[in-house]
Amino acid sequence: MDHDDNYPSDPTYTLFDDVAIGSASPPPNPLVNGGFETGTLSGWTLTGTTSVTTVAHSGAYAALAGGTSQTNGDSSLSQTFTAPSAATTLSLWYATKCPDTVTYDWTTVTLRDNTAGTTTTVVPRTCPTAYVWVNATAGIIAGHSYTLTLINHDDNYPGDSTYTLFDDVAVVGSSPLRFSADGRSTRVKSGDEDEADDRERVRKR
Repeated sequence: MDHDDNYPSDPTYTLFDDVAIGSASPPPNPLVNGGFETGTLSGWTLTGTTSVTTVAHSGAYAALAGGTSQTNGDSSLSQTFTAPSAATTLSLWYATKCPDTVTYDWTTVTLRDNTAGTTTTVVPRTCPTAYVWVNATAGIIAGHSYTLTLINHDDNYPGDSTYTLFDDVAVVGSSPLRFSADGRSTRVKSGDEDEADDRERVRKR
């Protein structure tokens, strides 16, 4: 605010610049190894075929559920955590390689509120045509216990193996921007998809 009494020959004014409003510190992330930067899947309960990959959304590693060769049924990672104070949102990134249809192969993510006895489907069954990184979020309540389950399903049919990458699983204080496969996405650049080591790298727009 600037105040001037309108008296001739003594104008008063004030310059303002670089005004910023500070934000509260983010809540601590209660998820163990949510970015998989240990290079392992430690902290997660595993079923089916799971591993780590260097095709990451950020950092050096991500989780891989399923495989570049067909797998049979669900491959999953799950973890139970308690939402800290100031936590409002669960956020994660996933990228699905699905050459089949959602009738047979898919990615899905569920979040069980163990305190309230309810389950939220964070990512409904999906078999996208575009192999891109997508952000998914869900609201959470501080103090509640949750079980998060990341699932890739493959029907074991030869020649169309489906797998999902997961990365940057975190609890945050507010909902981040959601990106989708519309040109604003973080795209996954494919290499030789016949290679067993899946030599794909990420190009971020």
